[in-house]
Amino acid sequence: MRTKTLLHETGAVVTVLACLMVGRVEAQQKPIKVGILAPYSGVYAVFGPKVVEDPIRLYIKEHGGNIAGRPIVVVTADDQSRPDVELEKAKQLAENDKVDVIVGIVNSAGALAVRDYLDERKMLTIVTVAGAKELTQSRKSASIFRVSFASGQTEAAGALLAQQAGIKTMAAIGADYAGGRAILEPLLKDFELLGGKVVKTLWHPLGTADFGPYLTELKVVANQVQAVTPVMFGADSVRFFNQYREFGIKVPLYAFGDVTEQTTVLDQVGAAAVGTRTYWAYSPYLDNPVNNAFRAAFLKTYHRLPGEFSVHAYAAMQFFDAAVTKVGGDLSNGNALREALEEIKIESPAGPLHFDKDHSLVFNVYLNEIRKGPDGIVAQMPLGPMVRNVGQYQTLEQARQNFQK
Repeated sequence: MRTKTLLHETGAVVTVLACLMVGRVEAQQKPIKVGILAPYSGVYAVFGPKVVEDPIRLYIKEHGGNIAGRPIVVVTADDQSRPDVELEKAKQLAENDKVDVIVGIVNSAGALAVRDYLDERKMLTIVTVAGAKELTQSRKSASIFRVSFASGQTEAAGALLAQQAGIKTMAAIGADYAGGRAILEPLLKDFELLGGKVVKTLWHPLGTADFGPYLTELKVVANQVQAVTPVMFGADSVRFFNQYREFGIKVPLYAFGDVTEQTTVLDQVGAAAVGTRTYWAYSPYLDNPVNNAFRAAFLKTYHRLPGEFSVHAYAAMQFFDAAVTKVGGDLSNGNALREALEEIKIESPAGPLHFDKDHSLVFNVYLNEIRKGPDGIVAQMPLGPMVRNVGQYQTLEQARQNFQK
């Protein structure tokens, strides 16, 4: 009887173990769902398909449609760059589509609108554009990582690189809203701390169609400055660059690289931006093996150059792939996956990347100049000087220590 009992117990254990193994194998064979949360309509409609989805699909294609031996399925949701829709679409991806990770989020207000939901649900999210610094500072979350920059993160480096470019005096014009001020104000402050002089600062409303009055004021001080620094984005930036050249102002421009982002601005303004110097975390022509391969593949696939935000989406997949691989393809333990992401360092097209303790990205910032590149396309071209390891809390002194020619 005892022998029979032991045999029955042993058989039961074997059966349980076999079921567990089968369940694990089946789970690992199920597709991994990547949810893209980004605008596909509205004023920022270009971001969804071109800036976020294209590089993600390129990465998946390059890796045979698999991560850690599991097939990848992409699900998209159009948030229209509206905070109320952002929350609705985040719930759709998490609850209806049951995605394993959300990638994207362009609008900072939208990012803050979904923050609590994502945190409470422990929904792994990798933000590729939105710069609201609260996401990785005062309202940080164990589930939210950002592969973009936090607002104000790059400006100490930008001021230092302006000095290296020989700029001692400047005038500035910025979009008069939180995002514009979060970039321009710290840049000008650090520029002055380095001994530079700001002759004039102008603020324009979002959606300015005619920059004529502002350009008139800039023209008055043109002989007193070595650079004009614009901080506006999207359609405003396109209009400014075209009108600046039409107005006949010869003073060179020095800009935050987002102002001249490849997909959203340079592909439209082209020659009107040539000669502008920028501080930015990427150039399509950074000379490293990962970027050379990425640029060639992107150009071959989409017949255009990638911009930094496209690199963010590609890097999001690099990080996610590495984390999933580290946990053996088993996504049942969300804490293990998040801990893996925290520890991973990657070589991206933009150079080495890793997250800080609050899940904000640490990256290099390069001095670039806009001109026609080897492929005949106007792009931000690297000049050499850079500031390494730029974190979201970097000070001017730290930027000096990390400067490299």
